[in-house]
Amino acid sequence: MAVSSIIVASLHQYIDIVNSKADSDATPPALFRGQRQDLPLLPKLARLYNYGLLKSGYMETEKKMLTEFSTQALCTLLEYKRNGI
Repeated sequence: MAVSSIIVASLHQYIDIVNSKADSDATPPALFRGQRQDLPLLPKLARLYNYGLLKSGYMETEKKMLTEFSTQALCTLLEYKRNGI
């Protein structure tokens, strides 16, 4: 079975195409997800954990990332508020 591609010029056109494919009898409708294999959509940390490539545990790394994100997000929000954005 050949894989077809469609060139899309706008978001509206993309949504129309996706909706028409989802409404067809094709099961399941397929979209390119940037993978050459049909793998589950997992966050990169989860994939690294599953392959044993994380130097520390998955949860510890996730908690560190969440803490760092929260710290940076708060600083950014405060800066936006201070500048009236």
